[in-house]
Amino acid sequence: MKSYIGEQNAKLVTFGDKYAMVFDDVPSLIFVSYDGNGRMDQTFYKGEQLTNVKAIEIRSGLEEVTEYMTTNYAIDIDVK
Repeated sequence: MKSYIGEQNAKLVTFGDKYAMVFDDVPSLIFVSYDGNGRMDQTFYKGEQLTNVKAIEIRSGLEEVTEYMTTNYAIDIDVK
């Protein structure tokens, strides 16, 4: 498991009408929700998109290791 001393930085930047998150290193877990309804959610683990995630539960707190649990579909779902 990676251990960081000091602060890692993530920054939202714009390129015209596009948005990008810039990180100092590849994050362990990224969850993106576009509309809050679950129809457009994306999950990335160590830089790779997880394509068969049905649900995700994330537990995180100060001075605690972040934990997450996924519920997955039994089949691969196409990513557009």
